[in-house]
Amino acid sequence: MLIDKLMRETLDPSRQALAFSLGNPAREQAGSNHSFEDELTFRSNYLYTNIFPDHASCVEHCEGHTLPKVSALVLEKLTTNHDLSSWSLKEAVPKWFQEIDTDTNGTLEKAELLAELLRLGLPEVSADFFLKHFDANTNGVLEMEEFERAIVHMLDTSIPGLSAGKMIALFGCLVKQAADSQVSLKDLKIDPVQFLALTQEFSSCAFAFTG
Repeated sequence: MLIDKLMRETLDPSRQALAFSLGNPAREQAGSNHSFEDELTFRSNYLYTNIFPDHASCVEHCEGHTLPKVSALVLEKLTTNHDLSSWSLKEAVPKWFQEIDTDTNGTLEKAELLAELLRLGLPEVSADFFLKHFDANTNGVLEMEEFERAIVHMLDTSIPGLSAGKMIALFGCLVKQAADSQVSLKDLKIDPVQFLALTQEFSSCAFAFTG
């Protein structure tokens, strides 16, 4: 199933891929004119600007930027009320599916899908988009695997350059912070200093698995 493939590519492998792109190149440059810290900061700032393009207009002080609305809403829905130390996409997506499937018939009709998308703050046309693009057998409803494809597509396309797995690995830890701050993840501002701390963690991971 698609979800099994996702599990192979999510969290640990995605975390390692991020760590390699952030930490290992910086490590290789350590002998150059730039320090390790400078290289890591450069890569972190570059990634930060890619994720938050509005940051390019920040001249001096940056108060932080929020995640794209769709990615924040979906990530929050998938991870809320889960122990992130043992969290798995394989469990989170079916649980979400079952919550939406109010008549418990194993499929999501347009009305069920529409109600959930509206709760997420997405426009009404999103339900038609889901059914048009992910109802593979054209029976007018979404089965579990079709719903999985729709969710992954939303995450894959919400932040340029970040796959669903990498986005979950990078920002999943912020869900608890948002909850502790009593704000929605979509309203949580992430500043460059906080983001650098996240990338430093991934860099440490890189050293652990590259030796």
